[in-house]
Amino acid sequence: FLVGLVQWAAFGFYKFEPFAMLGGVIWAVGNACVPFIIKRCGLGVGQLVWSVTNMLTGWATGTFGWFGKEKDTVEFFGFNVIGVIVAVLSLAPFTLMKNEAEAIDV
Repeated sequence: FLVGLVQWAAFGFYKFEPFAMLGGVIWAVGNACVPFIIKRCGLGVGQLVWSVTNMLTGWATGTFGWFGKEKDTVEFFGFNVIGVIVAVLSLAPFTLMKNEAEAIDV
């Protein structure tokens, strides 16, 4: 907190953005859940789900103009959508993976 306050003062008390602060809170809560996610589904699956969620949120924000952002335009929208679908389908093989402890117990 203090480092952020000093940095804010050093750069002239620029405009405060509470919406950005909300994003930071959501990110911090997600990071606090990491130990539970790793214990529940493992590092690989947890990282994949986290990454795909971030990718989908970023893609949808640009594509549909969420959160006050202007819509992005792409030359080949079909390829854009196909890329997102392939990335989401990459979750499927990971659902078949088991922890080593689970594989030994079976």
